[in-house]
Amino acid sequence: RNFIRGKRCNICLETYETNEISDYLSERTKGRYLITGLSDAKNRYITLDQETGETYSLLKSQVIQELSRPTFSEVIVNAIPITGVRGNKIQDWISQSGSEVFTFQDVLTACMLDEKTAMNQITDLRIKGLIRLVQPKNRIYATTNHPIDIDKIVENFYLKDTDGNVIGYYVGRRFLYELGIFDVKPGESVLMTNK
Repeated sequence: RNFIRGKRCNICLETYETNEISDYLSERTKGRYLITGLSDAKNRYITLDQETGETYSLLKSQVIQELSRPTFSEVIVNAIPITGVRGNKIQDWISQSGSEVFTFQDVLTACMLDEKTAMNQITDLRIKGLIRLVQPKNRIYATTNHPIDIDKIVENFYLKDTDGNVIGYYVGRRFLYELGIFDVKPGESVLMTNK
């Protein structure tokens, strides 16, 4: 309860020097806020909003807490949220890599997360509507702005490896359709794969 209200361990707070916090505050707010000094009360900074000219008396712990948020701060306006460290590593990876279709295993490997953390972050992204589950059995996901082509997903994961080598093939009616012997694509496809 005290942690949520901004209470921090006094030993931890003592490790931060005023000039370090001031530089960090300026960097994270693109120069909008500046610490001009300490107030009479212990551990309170006089903080100047250079855009509006207003001054605030903020606890040292409050400044640290607001600058460490993964979301936008309502106390220190214009503070850039932290992503990656406390944010969603999967979301960062998707935006940096441009991956639109990926497996759960891709996420574990690329983001170096344990399974529980990865599932929590994937669930968070699904709730926000940023990704969707395409194929539940094999945990294949896609970004919501990516049109789903099931044949392309099957090809990428079961018929060819990442180097383009053939690792599987269609059998039965789908095989005959692929050869052009059948004109109508079967509703159900059967394939053989090494994966």
